[in-house]
Amino acid sequence: MTKNHPFDDLEFFLRDYVVLGTSVEYFAVAVWCAFALATEEFDFSPRLAFWSPEKRCGKSTILELIHHLLPNSKMTSNISAPALYRTIEKDETCVIIIDESDTIFGRYADKEKAESLRGIGNAGFKRGSTVIRCEGKTFDPKEFRVFCPVVLAGIGTSAIPETIADRSIMIEMRRKFPHESVSEYESDEVESVFGVIRKNLQDWVSENRHLFRGTQPDFPKVLNARARDVWKPLLKIAENIDEEWRLKIFNAAIALSVKEDNPDDISLHLRLLKDCKEVLFQEFTSTKDLVLRLASLEESSWGSMQGFNASLLAKLLRNYGISSYRTSTIRGYKKSDFYDSWNRYIHLNGVTSVIPVTRNDANDANDASSEAIQQSIQYLAPINQ
Repeated sequence: MTKNHPFDDLEFFLRDYVVLGTSVEYFAVAVWCAFALATEEFDFSPRLAFWSPEKRCGKSTILELIHHLLPNSKMTSNISAPALYRTIEKDETCVIIIDESDTIFGRYADKEKAESLRGIGNAGFKRGSTVIRCEGKTFDPKEFRVFCPVVLAGIGTSAIPETIADRSIMIEMRRKFPHESVSEYESDEVESVFGVIRKNLQDWVSENRHLFRGTQPDFPKVLNARARDVWKPLLKIAENIDEEWRLKIFNAAIALSVKEDNPDDISLHLRLLKDCKEVLFQEFTSTKDLVLRLASLEESSWGSMQGFNASLLAKLLRNYGISSYRTSTIRGYKKSDFYDSWNRYIHLNGVTSVIPVTRNDANDANDASSEAIQQSIQYLAPINQ
């Protein structure tokens, strides 16, 4: 190897074995592996969550790759909450890799078990968080630390609970085309396949980990507060690799964390708030007209929702402090009453995604990435009228 860092080779290694959604996802996985080797240097532990639309998309393969790249990791497809927090208590640097998360958190899963694991997964995102459980015959309460790196994989985005996804770098797996080929290896080839690249990654992390905590990276301003915490460790690491990789992870943070809300993934209250923006044209709209306009929205569920009426509308909007107003003849809603909530809770205009940097030539990648960032990020002034 001629480079002074292992990340180019790690990226190409990952490309040889799995098909991910976009180039930026390879960048994110490569740098996350470095984070997992230096967990003690960070206060946040972004979860790495793989999902695929269907089976046979390589989820098990990517988990095996990570398992072999990170020697202090444990891979399982089924774990109880007590086993999880006891494992973490013994060693917070242990990487927990959970396959088939759709069977743990899915529709037919054990709800009590799923809720316990979800709670630990959420709490373990931030250093210092604990769970308290009663121990022994005297049931003395004991605190268990739950901060550690976690990898999950399952079929469908619902395989990752919403609150864990909010603390995760979400990576899409794709089934390869018939003409595409991916590399394979046998169990007795693990050392020959992974040995060199694993050692180079460990050596680089050992040499540079003392720099991570003091590094103050630039954050994309379009990230919300939670997304900044998710990407902070990776941005700190990338800052210490080189300018090309700093821009790659900067791009990845925007591309993977700044997306238009999926109507199926947001709450009913928030969906209503967004749809009201589509149908409130004038300052005052009667309640009757607002209900009818919402019900007639294309691809909206309001028209087919049993029981959607003025009463339910008022109940859902009450969450945001919005209530109807009575004139001398009719009751309705003022558009200006929605401004504050629209500004606080929804993106009224999409943010253009940054064009991912593809590494065709390392010598000119910096200029290309910088230009893409400057041209792609758009900021919008708050709505006031």
